[in-house]
Amino acid sequence: MQIRPELRKGVAFAAVALLAVALVWGSTANKTHAYELWVDEQKIGCLKQEAEVQSVINDLVQRAAETFKAEPVVLSKVSTVETRERTALLSVDELKSALDGVLKIAVKAYAIEVNGQSVVALNDKQQAEKVLEDIKSSYIEGASRRGNVSVEELRFNESVTVVEQNTDPALLREPEAAKQILLRGTDKIVLHTVQRGQSLWSIANENHIPLDALRRANPELVSDRLQIGQKLSVTVAEPYVNLVSVERQIQMVNIAFRTEVQEDDQLWPWQTITKQGGVYGKKEVTLEIKRQNGREIARDVISEKHISDPVTCILVRGTKILPDLGTGQFAWPVVGQITSKFGYRRSGFHSGLDIAAPTGTTVFAADSGTVVFAGYKSYYGRVIEIDHGGGKIITVYGHNSALLAKVGDQVKKGQPIARVGSTGRSTGPHVHFEVRIDGTPTNPLSYYPAR
Repeated sequence: MQIRPELRKGVAFAAVALLAVALVWGSTANKTHAYELWVDEQKIGCLKQEAEVQSVINDLVQRAAETFKAEPVVLSKVSTVETRERTALLSVDELKSALDGVLKIAVKAYAIEVNGQSVVALNDKQQAEKVLEDIKSSYIEGASRRGNVSVEELRFNESVTVVEQNTDPALLREPEAAKQILLRGTDKIVLHTVQRGQSLWSIANENHIPLDALRRANPELVSDRLQIGQKLSVTVAEPYVNLVSVERQIQMVNIAFRTEVQEDDQLWPWQTITKQGGVYGKKEVTLEIKRQNGREIARDVISEKHISDPVTCILVRGTKILPDLGTGQFAWPVVGQITSKFGYRRSGFHSGLDIAAPTGTTVFAADSGTVVFAGYKSYYGRVIEIDHGGGKIITVYGHNSALLAKVGDQVKKGQPIARVGSTGRSTGPHVHFEVRIDGTPTNPLSYYPAR
């Protein structure tokens, strides 16, 4: 291989000088010439034989060829100058060590340039071009999993080219590593194993990265729910290339149906009958969606095709007036101790009385009436609601362990209706007892003699 620039040798003698050297050889035999070695205008040292330079350089080039599996090129300007100075002559090993530190060796390879900057390089042009094709193919494959999607346009947001050039060996990569560097800015991926009790927020905080960056580093996540043992990348991506796509997506969209409520005075207020079930209408919507690196940045509706009309839901709700069964005088609903009164407390407004009693203690109807609700509610747990006449006065009995009455039952004052429990939001067995006047909770103690 030819080294650029050519080694230069500063030797020029006239015939007369040669004769003079011959005449005085005996007196100057101990002052034979040496050679200064220069690399890129930097003096490296002196050596006895000029041929040693080429031998060492050839060795370094051969080693580079074997290491990088590419054709090496010496970029440094190497020259020798004849000198009579023989102090500190370099040995072959010292020469090799000195050149290894300063000699610039590049390899002929195919660099992928992004906006004119060489980012990675591969030994083969087809490999380099396939890296770019694979990045686009992977994106198209991911888009197809979103369903009814066709990628109309896909391009890099940057100027991306494959260029044959003398390349710094440090840029050489295998295809998969080259792809990761282009997409993430690095081929060093740090993984985090999800532990019990961890969330995306706590993992982001622990690794000092923004939550959005953690989501971007793990595009396979479809929600923030994590599994113990799941592997997450905590490497913040700083991509060299960004894919911009324009996609067409066809979606079947529901058209909401109306709900119409009809009244029937033959049905009780707790009774609701579905006369006609609601059915969503359908329309086919074609969207044009613009994305960058898979994240949606804009969307437009291109067309809509009507498929079917919605069908109105018709409900029949009872308005039959409840009989006025209440006496207006309340009996005590359970034998027990008041542990929390009506009104504001530390946890907020308390809409009734809490009466503590052992689990299984009988709960009685405070007055005669009709059971209008018997079931489960998140706060009250198992709960009974009794209407004492026309919806004006309703009593509520919450947190029961069992219900002894059902909706529609007409109960008498003092009749067993439930068993004390601790269901719903409760810290122990008790009855939550409410009195509602026209739907508004009032103090139950107002209906009893002073206690």
